[in-house]
Amino acid sequence: MTQITLNASRYGGEHTIGTITQEQGHFWCEMGNKLFEEYLHFQWVGGDDKDDLNKKWNIPEHLQTLEFWEIDDIEHINAPEFEASNMIEFSIDEEEVIAELDFAKDEVKEMVLINDEETVNYEGDGVVVYAQSFVKGNFMNAFEVEGEFDLSKLQLKLTKWDDLLLVTGFMYDGEEVDHDGWQDDSWGKGQSAWIDEDTLKEDHDEWCNANPELMKLIASIHMKEDDTLVA
Repeated sequence: MTQITLNASRYGGEHTIGTITQEQGHFWCEMGNKLFEEYLHFQWVGGDDKDDLNKKWNIPEHLQTLEFWEIDDIEHINAPEFEASNMIEFSIDEEEVIAELDFAKDEVKEMVLINDEETVNYEGDGVVVYAQSFVKGNFMNAFEVEGEFDLSKLQLKLTKWDDLLLVTGFMYDGEEVDHDGWQDDSWGKGQSAWIDEDTLKEDHDEWCNANPELMKLIASIHMKEDDTLVA
């Protein structure tokens, strides 16, 4: 077997779908998407209590959530994007590059298999949350093939996520290849998060009316933050 190392660049990221409780869903919907996005991605950004948003905002324990990358009981993908400014270099045992795929070239676009679009048919009791962390840098992976590597036998398996195509798998010589999974050496360039409000079971206005103390807390947080990001 021949070990093939992959180095992909430049854009990609981590994409998750998971669930939180109904109470958490209503609370963070009322907090608003801007603060919810900040909370999921930056609820703990330093080594001091003042950096802990749970403490800074006095979030009740039952309304605290995990960080975005841990809310992934439905889906979790970390992968480079299939887009024109990206490419993959292939090498043997991390030595000299033996082949490369430039995603901008038309012939490479003929080497892809697109999975069904990412859809969620969730019927549980939780509230569905989507989150993404976009990065720029390098993505590393590896797989094994029989004999000498032949790029013409390779196909890329892509997963469609909203308007993105992500490289999530490989076919080689007509068979799916086991791979190590993408590991990235990168830096952040943007975040997003949102709640699927269709998965809220109770009427949101009724929930707000039934929780006046939480409404006061939310109002005080908004006054303190003045709708600006702190991270």
